[in-house]
Amino acid sequence: MDNCIRIKSRSPFHYRFVFVDTHDHISFGIFTRNGLRIKKVKELVRDGSPFRLIICSIRKRDLGRFKEALDVLKRNALLLGYRDYDDMCKMLINAAAADS
Repeated sequence: MDNCIRIKSRSPFHYRFVFVDTHDHISFGIFTRNGLRIKKVKELVRDGSPFRLIICSIRKRDLGRFKEALDVLKRNALLLGYRDYDDMCKMLINAAAADS
């Protein structure tokens, strides 16, 4: 699961994550098919970029299915021609590591 980072959450029942998605939000279809309820908190967009950073909240009990869905998201993004998806994910992880 190298396309997201976990961030602090004040809720004892939820985790909060930032993950990389595409401009056409392929993640939401994947989450729906896996029966996940994801609460989108914020979406960060850079002009001209085909990617979005999504800040979301998930229930702690859904963590396993969320990780599986993010793996599917990564594979689907690459299959749909988003060749820079891995690079964007690495930039997210590196930015989080530098901020720590």
